[in-house]
Amino acid sequence: MSDKTIKKIDIEITRTDPVCGMDVSLEKALSKHLFHIYGHKEYIFCSPECLRDFKEDPHKYISEEIYGEMAGMCEYCGKEMRTGEDIATAMIEGEMHKFCCPICASSYVKDCLPGDKND
Repeated sequence: MSDKTIKKIDIEITRTDPVCGMDVSLEKALSKHLFHIYGHKEYIFCSPECLRDFKEDPHKYISEEIYGEMAGMCEYCGKEMRTGEDIATAMIEGEMHKFCCPICASSYVKDCLPGDKND
């Protein structure tokens, strides 16, 4: 980490696209209407094609997707994160960091990074 003061870090919530496995920004998917509610759960997608494939045969993707493989450990609290759960990400000096929630991401930025903490 450099000695430069970090002025702004965007924290983004992502989910895994159940069709292709890509991490997708929740905000961007919702703004582009790339989501579908199925079985009382909202699924988000990276593209109209993945959304279409899911709608055609949701069971092909759901059984593998719900709380599936481990997606990493929260860099702040150490909680295991699994595919199918929301994951908060922050790009810090060109490196992607993953957290279990926006609170952990914000706490990491506030508590663990050097710089002026009053900005």
